[in-house]
Amino acid sequence: MSDHVLDLLTGGWKARAVASATRSGVFDALCREPADSVELAHRLNLHQPTLDRLLRLLVAVDLLATDPDGTHRLTDAGAVLVSDHPSSLRRLAELYEEQYFDSAWRQFGTGLRTGESPFAAAFGEPVFDYLDEHAQEASRYTAAIGEGAPHGRVLAAAAGLGAPRHIVDVGGGDGRMLTGLLEVHADARGTLLDRPDVARRATAAFDRAGIADRAVAVGGDFFTDMPEGADVYVLSRVLHNWNDETCLSLLRAIRRASGPDARVLIVERMLRDNPLNCPGDTLASLFDLHMFVMTEGRERTESEYASMASAVGFRPRPAVPLVLGFSVLIAGPCGGDGHESRASSCAASGRAER
Repeated sequence: MSDHVLDLLTGGWKARAVASATRSGVFDALCREPADSVELAHRLNLHQPTLDRLLRLLVAVDLLATDPDGTHRLTDAGAVLVSDHPSSLRRLAELYEEQYFDSAWRQFGTGLRTGESPFAAAFGEPVFDYLDEHAQEASRYTAAIGEGAPHGRVLAAAAGLGAPRHIVDVGGGDGRMLTGLLEVHADARGTLLDRPDVARRATAAFDRAGIADRAVAVGGDFFTDMPEGADVYVLSRVLHNWNDETCLSLLRAIRRASGPDARVLIVERMLRDNPLNCPGDTLASLFDLHMFVMTEGRERTESEYASMASAVGFRPRPAVPLVLGFSVLIAGPCGGDGHESRASSCAASGRAER
């Protein structure tokens, strides 16, 4: 048992070592060509004895493997930290080591005593206001957060959307989710809604992906600028940033803007409905604490998301597992015109239909 506890206590050191390795180019260099520590240190201009010690740890945590001649190569897990891997987590590894993340987490003890937002205690303002004022950090944040989500193709396969006409990605970040959805649904058009600075990045991404003729990024406010008449609205890792009242306001904005047959896709890491003795709930529970540290939001259970959807006039279906601990809850119209007048009949069940 002590070994297990010690492994937990040193987890932060592992994260820092991995982030340093990504920033130093270790994974990218070994992707191009396996090498021993002497050659790798020369390539990357690193201190070879210290690099040896880092490589030993990366082997121990199964990110690298060492051949009998001393050559290091990537494992399948290590390959995910290469910059151009299709499921790369490199920027995410670096994001979690950002100074403002660390400063916020250092205030967790204060939040534990008072309930005050640790980020606000550290910086005197909410995290998204801080990012609005720090362009470089905001740029790295947007790029990294995009890496931590299921790919649009994965979501399309799980959601079974049929032939959507217009997909709106609310808070769509750098556009990779919407790009993947439009690659699968080649006859659909898409709109991404996010902060103006983020929307500009998405516009460039749509140009690079060759879908600028049917994808547009709009900079605006979620509550007042919701695109109207779409038949699919995606909320990927958006609701967990906000308190319950704000989440309901956002869902109402979507319901007012949506067409009569619209569906909303809620993509989140969902806590288990029964919180007792759930050792497999670690990732969602960690992010639940992280949401407290960084935002006013939290992770929620499937039943909680289903109740929110029902309350505004959507009829939720059971959540479908995705990847990286995510699930998608799909909620469609209640029947009739499906809008606010139908909310009470949806809310009556309070949970996803099974």
